This record gives sequence, structure tokens and C-alpha cells, in this order.
Amino acid sequence: MVVSEIETVVVGLGELKISQNVGMVLSCIGLGSCIALCMYDPFYKLGAMAHMVLPSSLNGSEYAAPAKYINTGVTNTLKKFRENGAVLNRTQIKIVGGASVLNIPGEHKLNIGERNITAVKQALAQQGLAIHAADIGGTLGRSVNLYLRSGRCVVKASGQKPFEI
Repeated sequence: MVVSEIETVVVGLGELKISQNVGMVLSCIGLGSCIALCMYDPFYKLGAMAHMVLPSSLNGSEYAAPAKYINTGVTNTLKKFRENGAVLNRTQIKIVGGASVLNIPGEHKLNIGERNITAVKQALAQQGLAIHAADIGGTLGRSVNLYLRSGRCVVKASGQKPFEI
């Protein structure tokens, strides 16, 4: 019996990873207010994951990390995904994260998780793209795995059982 090996590639803060290796799992670990943008073209078995940290850069310029800011991270991800052969009208798009995990007493206006959710939805809508599934908001941190063999996207929230979106 042949057992296929699975390689897990962690997508760190501000990183973007794209692969067509069906033995690979793209993974964002410990998402709080950050957003993981997961994209999968089922025809080419091509997957992409971006670990986006903040809604936009303060000065509007691109940061060295290709996906640190949602306003540039979505654009960079789409560009590189298409350059690798993906066709967007058959691409499955899923988002995970955007939690409010900071426990700051009193009234605060950071709401980074909410702002990230709004920013990613707007950026995808501006490109005419729909979100196929999401696990966003709330107060729990989560991790997500994108399996390139099948396109399965499995989320594990803190203290919860893993589930597929």
C-alpha cells in the first residue's frame, strides 16, 4: 500500500503561498483579528492562502510582505493566482478570522477584526468575486487548513472540534 505524504506549509503573518502540489496543506495557525483568504481552483487543483493582518496601510503604500494589508493583499493574491493558471470564475473563495480577541476594558475603537472583515469583503466585491464560505467574527481564535488535493477548508476554533467550511 502506498501512503501519500502530506506536507504542511504554514502561511505566516503577511505571507502569501500558492501551490499546485496535491500533497500539500496550506495552513494559517492562530488567527485572531487577521484574515486568512483561501482560494482554490478545482480544475487545476491550485490553492492559495494569504494571511492578512490589517485592513490597509496608513500611507497607502505596499509593505514588503505581500499580504500584510488587505487592500494590497487581495490584489496581490488574485494577480499571482491568475499568473499560476487559475480561472477566477470557477475559483472557490473562503475567508476565516476577523475575531475580536483583545480584551480591552472600557470603550475602544480598534475593532480590527471587524474592520478586516469589512475590508476583505469590499476588496473581493470590487473584483466582482463572491465569497463561497466563511467562518468570521466572534471572539475565538482559529486555525485553518486548505487541502490542495480536494480543496477542503477545515477550521479549528479554540476549544472547538474541527469543521469544514
